[in-house]
Amino acid sequence: MSQQGEKVFPPLSAEEAKARVRPDNTNRPFARFIGNADAKNILSRAIFAALQRHNHALREFNFAFIGGPGSGKTTLAALLAEEVGLPFVVIHPQTTTTVNDVLVAISRALEEMSPTMELQEAAKNHFDLPCMIVFIDEVHLLKDSVVQGVLKATEPKDRILCTELGWTANCRDVCWVIATTERGLLFDAFDTRFLKVPLLPYTLAEVTAIVQMNYPEWPQAICEKVAKYGGQNASETLNLAKVISLESEMTGNLA
Repeated sequence: MSQQGEKVFPPLSAEEAKARVRPDNTNRPFARFIGNADAKNILSRAIFAALQRHNHALREFNFAFIGGPGSGKTTLAALLAEEVGLPFVVIHPQTTTTVNDVLVAISRALEEMSPTMELQEAAKNHFDLPCMIVFIDEVHLLKDSVVQGVLKATEPKDRILCTELGWTANCRDVCWVIATTERGLLFDAFDTRFLKVPLLPYTLAEVTAIVQMNYPEWPQAICEKVAKYGGQNASETLNLAKVISLESEMTGNLA
């Protein structure tokens, strides 16, 4: 049975799902993610299973993305949600001090996506969360009390998020994705319970390709130059590219 506002998909056959997740399928969202083929392959196995379900649930999967700043962790998580057509919710540790904050952030994000996705009480102070991807960046910054609450929500035999106010939420169809810069920063329970997805630093050629994808009208030489100065941090390189683009619009000169 689908939850309030939850999408229902025509389940694909195994052959159809296999065709959808092929690495050479240029129409899939992952085609817009440059590099880290191994990481995309790990996620594609989970997507293959999800596409054969009516709700595209990734219920048996939780992922830990491990990579340096600008390695594309947030982008890859968002594309994972796009691959399976599920809501994508971001939890910011800096503004999350309680387990209740997690549930409130999820509720607000779903309401912003669509009024029909507003959480409905399945019982007094209890909610059944729809299928979604919940992404926590810099998970090592979460307070220990919040970590314990999230761990309970990811426990296969539990999957219940319990807040300090006595609210509970069934997370059976929630896929949790956490991210950190180094595996050593993960709490032990996260390290053992989450499937690790390492993200390697970008090469110069990959950063150049990222610039080209975002600024297809730019000459190859300009993209290479921007990538060289921007370095392996794709986010910083794209910020630099944006500055150059704005300056070129003002001066009429792209140098």
